[in-house]
Amino acid sequence: MDLGQLIEARLIEFGMSKAELIRATGLSRETLRRILVGETENVRDGTVFKIEDALAWQRGSLLSGDPQPQDDADEPVTGPALDPVLDELQALQSDVKSLRVELQALTSLLADRL
Repeated sequence: MDLGQLIEARLIEFGMSKAELIRATGLSRETLRRILVGETENVRDGTVFKIEDALAWQRGSLLSGDPQPQDDADEPVTGPALDPVLDELQALQSDVKSLRVELQALTSLLADRL
């Protein structure tokens, strides 16, 4: 199996979506797509490590073509361990949106005064 097929098989094994893998790894949708379809020949080590960690594989085993499960992991890293991080990220995104609205209002107010 190629890299993409190994990843797809593991996603199915864990009942994990590609969106969940993207969230767990921090990879862009395009980067993951290119890896899955084999458009990328030289995947960076850091990218591979993120995928291995998220899919509970031992680091360095994915590129060998025979990824090995982590000794102490029976499931992917997407559950409760990431929930607080995702909650914080969503809160920060909401804060940024609010600040943008306030900045636009202040910019308009300043433009009216000049």
